[in-house]
Amino acid sequence: MRDAESVPVTVEPVALSSPVAGTEQSDATTAAFPAWQSSSASPNPAPPRSGMLVVTAIDDPQGDYESMKQIRSIDAKGITLAYHGAKPTEKGQDITDLERLVLAQDLDKAHDYAQLFSRNQPQSIPGTTAITVSREVFTDLSQNRSSAFTFQPEGIRGAISNMVNVLSGFGVSSEHLGGDAELNKVSKVQCTLHREGSALVAFPVLLDDQPTTLPALRAGCSTDDGPAEFYILNQPNYPLMLAWKFGAGSQLQVTKISYPPTAKAADDLPSSHIEQQLKENKKVEIYGIYFDFGSDHLKPESEPVLREIGAVLAAHPDWKLKVSGHTDNIGGDDYNLDLSTRRSAAVKAELVSKYHVPAAALDTSGFGAAQPIDTNATLAGRARNRRVELVRE
Repeated sequence: MRDAESVPVTVEPVALSSPVAGTEQSDATTAAFPAWQSSSASPNPAPPRSGMLVVTAIDDPQGDYESMKQIRSIDAKGITLAYHGAKPTEKGQDITDLERLVLAQDLDKAHDYAQLFSRNQPQSIPGTTAITVSREVFTDLSQNRSSAFTFQPEGIRGAISNMVNVLSGFGVSSEHLGGDAELNKVSKVQCTLHREGSALVAFPVLLDDQPTTLPALRAGCSTDDGPAEFYILNQPNYPLMLAWKFGAGSQLQVTKISYPPTAKAADDLPSSHIEQQLKENKKVEIYGIYFDFGSDHLKPESEPVLREIGAVLAAHPDWKLKVSGHTDNIGGDDYNLDLSTRRSAAVKAELVSKYHVPAAALDTSGFGAAQPIDTNATLAGRARNRRVELVRE
């Protein structure tokens, strides 16, 4: 997705170079999710707050890859997001790191969903939302009303749309670019969004590394380029776009949501799920360690979990851990075995060099796709299978 040579574009709601992932590729389509059981509904599922990290996966022809959106701040202006995406290409990766301010008034009323990110675009794009729909769109759908909706397609039209956003950031008005109507026709998809079915569905995610489901409503619309399908978190205050699929294009799906660890009242140290699981079960599955696509290079978003592991081992100097890497089944057995082995070794090297864990306290191994814990037929299942496991010996 590149406009000529100047404006690299990365698709936002999600993307997978995930924890111990291989070169993944699949023809999976959006899964049919079971009905949500209202008795277990949370009054405020996955609430927005500073530090919240949303990881989205894309089922791309070159393989699953991930993008990450983290809330930097919430204030009267709106919500500031830090975005990191690395789309695989034939020459490597298109890496995009930027911040976007989604304005408060747009969180309330905008009907334009700007899900493409470019290194050169302005910090805010008035009249649009990102990673959520607006409260007005959500209210329309939740009350079974149709809602006008605009979003960006992939490919050339998406690149044109993003270029328009870049130029607008330099003060170039829509009149100079041919007018709003013509620009929208060329660069965006406009449709009438409506709710599909009356029941909520149970949408699978890893919430703070724990498999769970969130209540979501399903919506759809018809376009000249084919049907579009969306799953939206059933939360009026922050209706996250959990998944979408447009025509024959890529499927995008939120697979992980995490929050900064809370503090214990007694000693003001982060409470540790990792420590608890190693104490009680001698084993814990880790999903907060991220790598570049097809690589053993650790992403900076891995730092909080690595720091936590280092703190746990500092508190238990007598513990010895086995660090094992696991992948999904896409990319070939030999490739996945080698990659998972190298990634487990990279975790050990980082813990030893940066967090002063004794090398003798860590042993490493890779299992590739040999030990799946979920199906490899869906984005959510593959995301669970790509993991690091710690076992206390």
